[in-house]
Amino acid sequence: MKQLQRHTTWQRMICIVAVCLLLSCSKRDNPSPEAQLANMTSQLCPNVRGVQALYWDLNNGVLRGDIPGGLPTIKNPGGYFIHSGYPALGFQMPQGYQAFELSGSSTIGVNVLRNDNNVLWRYVTTTFFGLTNAEQVVQSEVNQMLANLGNPQFTIVCSNGSAQQLAPGMQSTVATRLVRAGDFTALVVANVNASPDLGSSFVGIQMTMAPTAEYDAMVLETFLPIGYQLLFIDRESVQDSDNDGVPDDRDRAPFNPNIQ
Repeated sequence: MKQLQRHTTWQRMICIVAVCLLLSCSKRDNPSPEAQLANMTSQLCPNVRGVQALYWDLNNGVLRGDIPGGLPTIKNPGGYFIHSGYPALGFQMPQGYQAFELSGSSTIGVNVLRNDNNVLWRYVTTTFFGLTNAEQVVQSEVNQMLANLGNPQFTIVCSNGSAQQLAPGMQSTVATRLVRAGDFTALVVANVNASPDLGSSFVGIQMTMAPTAEYDAMVLETFLPIGYQLLFIDRESVQDSDNDGVPDDRDRAPFNPNIQ
């Protein structure tokens, strides 16, 4: 069961990126990255093309061998972020960005914002004291974004989700949504492991947002390069499912708060 819980959706996506890049780089007769971008279509959502089609598929676990441009690295290196409570959550940002740490007794995360506040890369893991699912978490993230943008009209471009029973008393749900809100585009991914017996849910959130006119460029220049640096982050070393103060990987009974 721990192995099923080990990686967040974002980490699985980044692993897929690494594999796909090896496939892509091995093809010497590939056309230029610009030519590849124009022809990309999604295997899961017919409403998007180009970079957004590729990014949607990667965030939904689809293996893609047509990633252009080589390894996703920061082209204009700026400052570094290291989480004070979990140093493994660390990465380099592009110039013109700031990181705002999110922390608490059961929360580890960061919001990375461009200096004009128009571009966001967000990563959060937290324990929710109550039962929820990934669809509810995604909707909450979208509602918060809409409020921050002044409640513009919005359209759901792509939506996907799944659910599975990890074990008796433990259900896992995943939801992904691509939305247009006014002049902005955002992609939100949520992964939730909920335990009715414990009355709590372990929530993982990844979100990216940018002006629609810039979103493709931000995927290639900011979102993928930051996310790729988290390839080796181990969710299990952060997760504390029973909230007893001992991470699951060191807890003899990770779903029983009376046993550590």
